[in-house]
Amino acid sequence: MATKATAQRAGLKVPQDHLPPVRRYATLDQASEYLVCSTRHVRDMIARGEITGYRMGSKSVRVDLNEIDAALSVIPTGGRLAATRGGAVA
Repeated sequence: MATKATAQRAGLKVPQDHLPPVRRYATLDQASEYLVCSTRHVRDMIARGEITGYRMGSKSVRVDLNEIDAALSVIPTGGRLAATRGGAVA
């Protein structure tokens, strides 16, 4: 897939919606701070295949914060009914 710069040099116009999303790489420590969890949990997410780990060099591992966002899911609540029965509404 050609990058935007390559396409522009070739004189092609690339619509913005056809460009790949920009990856937001973060270390395991940064990802754990982003999720407010332990680095062990982030490593477990990689091991379970929920997110992809990218090795940089022999030891350093990075993750894409976009993949972390995609791995999160909304917990359904009862909405107004839960509030009347003492449930928490966020």
